[in-house]
Amino acid sequence: MKKRSVRRTVTTGRGRWGAIIALGCAIALTAALLAQPRPSARNTTGKRDASRKNSAGQTEVKAAQRKPLSYYTAGVRADIFGSPPAVPTPVITPSLPTTPPAPVEPAVIDPFVDYAYTGTIVMGGQPMALVENSKTKEGTYLKVGDQLLGGTVTEVTERGVTLTIAGRPRTLSKTEDFSLTPLDKDAAYLTQQPQQGQFGPGAGRPGGTPGMPGMSGAPGGFPGMPADFQSRMQQRFQGMSPEQMQDMRNRWMNRSFERGGERRRRFF
Repeated sequence: MKKRSVRRTVTTGRGRWGAIIALGCAIALTAALLAQPRPSARNTTGKRDASRKNSAGQTEVKAAQRKPLSYYTAGVRADIFGSPPAVPTPVITPSLPTTPPAPVEPAVIDPFVDYAYTGTIVMGGQPMALVENSKTKEGTYLKVGDQLLGGTVTEVTERGVTLTIAGRPRTLSKTEDFSLTPLDKDAAYLTQQPQQGQFGPGAGRPGGTPGMPGMSGAPGGFPGMPADFQSRMQQRFQGMSPEQMQDMRNRWMNRSFERGGERRRRFF
């Protein structure tokens, strides 16, 4: 019984000391709070009045000018409470397929547009074509195999000259400048009256061709020939037609070319 009473006494003493210490701490904290200075009531009241005045001056609201009623009712629809207007159905047009433009071929420039085939001769048994420039009046004789403006002569006939340029054939048709006489009329040289000295020495037959007897500037029409030869040729040409005279001239030119320029004094 004695041992139990001693233990209870020790425990009760410890609890009392803890309560005393906690009470002392609370008293010290309260004293520290009370020792801090407090603002005076006057200063607090003055600050409150000043803040109220400032806020009243800043929040002064001016009366706003209102807009007329038409401003608000102008955009109001009459059927505002009705059904909304039907939305039009968009029309879809089928798109047509676009066809690309056809390629444009470049224009082909003809280098022989100013050239004409005007005559033919036979030299050494080979035909040669006289091709002239219609602008410059310059002519040249061409045979098969000759070159002209980058083209090669491949064929020479009485009707045309064929040249091959860039692998393509180009034909120059023969140009024949003559006037066709209607069948119901006579040729001009048949109806023309002979004049004095018309068929004399140095005169030409009407309708004759250049280079024949009577050509101006060349006695007898055969320059370089003796006078007796020219007079005999004039007598022979008096009974010939223009076609026969042209044929005689061609034969004379062909023989001159074949002989290398040597002229023969006899044609038959």
